[in-house]
Amino acid sequence: MKKWSLFLLAASVFLCMTAGSSIAVTFSGTASGEFVNEYVIYSTNIYSITNNDNGDKAYFNWGEPSATPYDSQFTFDGVGSDQEPGWTANAEESFLIGDFTYRNGSTHHSGGVLGIDLSITLQLLDPLYLTDSYTFNFSIENTQNIYTYADYPELTQEERNALNGDIVHAESAFSDTVFTYDDIDFTLELLGFSTDGGETIRTDFSSPERNSAIAGVYARITSDIPSTEPVPEPSTIFLMGFGVICLSVIIRKKQRKNLPE
Repeated sequence: MKKWSLFLLAASVFLCMTAGSSIAVTFSGTASGEFVNEYVIYSTNIYSITNNDNGDKAYFNWGEPSATPYDSQFTFDGVGSDQEPGWTANAEESFLIGDFTYRNGSTHHSGGVLGIDLSITLQLLDPLYLTDSYTFNFSIENTQNIYTYADYPELTQEERNALNGDIVHAESAFSDTVFTYDDIDFTLELLGFSTDGGETIRTDFSSPERNSAIAGVYARITSDIPSTEPVPEPSTIFLMGFGVICLSVIIRKKQRKNLPE
């Protein structure tokens, strides 16, 4: 009797704690991107766009190489865009949808290249089909390369390159998407960029001079279930009440045994 009472009490408490919790759903899909709408102000600026994320990557190149053998470049590679496995994510968790790379070359004819848009297409493939597009407005902050060896000999070349690095700012130009699955509303939202595996989401990051910086692009699917206190079902209330009664009987019996005769 004692063991059964404790078991029923534990079971009823567990049911009360889990009652009303959201249903776990796993989604999967793919992502692809392309660069569009370049912001260039001088006719002498050199740039090119190559959008081939479905077979390779999407590229935006600008400038003429000077102190480096390469120009500056943005690349985007969506998860699942090249026939490789796509992304898989549980509801309420952020997930990687693509890799963005900023290669910062030392160039000429690039000062008037102010930015470009990255249009990302997200596809849900399972357990339902849904396609939507989101756009990032990239603006390029070209810093003056004032950290030279002549003025800062105490710094290493790597430190000077980092301080001379240019910054890309990503302004969101997208809205969340709401869809329904299994009578539950979900919201698909694009979060931004992360350089630490999704722990910290950012809208800007720096690429050192004559180097490259890589950031992941992250999204999240959340369930739109109201956050309320769980309400126990009648059977749960019965189990909990029965367990409490049995536990009180055990305690009384122990108290009687401990009374002096």
